[in-house]
Amino acid sequence: MEKTLMKTKVEQHADRIKRLVGKEKVSTKTVESMEVWDRVRQGDLYLRMLPAVPKTAVLVEKPLRQLAPGTSMGSRHCIKIEHMAHTRVYVDARNPLCGPVLDALRPMEIEHPEHGNIVLPAGTYRVTFQRQANPAGNLKRVVD
Repeated sequence: MEKTLMKTKVEQHADRIKRLVGKEKVSTKTVESMEVWDRVRQGDLYLRMLPAVPKTAVLVEKPLRQLAPGTSMGSRHCIKIEHMAHTRVYVDARNPLCGPVLDALRPMEIEHPEHGNIVLPAGTYRVTFQRQANPAGNLKRVVD
């Protein structure tokens, strides 16, 4: 069989990421302290500190690192792999804008190739997605 010169979309995406990584380093913002109900933003994702894990939240036995659903570069909000061991992930989806609840026993870093990384102090956080304005007024999240 003849080898094809066409690259798959996955290979093209991998090449793009390699070029981006080679050109500039991802910045890291460290949040030294937060109070309950404070929030920080990373692109279209918000992390609000909670007083505790909500009673309705369900622990995810084998959680994914990625916090926003999707396959685009914009959905690559991920818990740093080394920090997964001390971060519990819960599902508590009250509406389409609610992401997981994170319970970090130690400081936790959320990585993103475009928005930069953010290091948060130990604590409990609710992930919320930015709302997309639409004439119908229904809840729909912005997709990067």
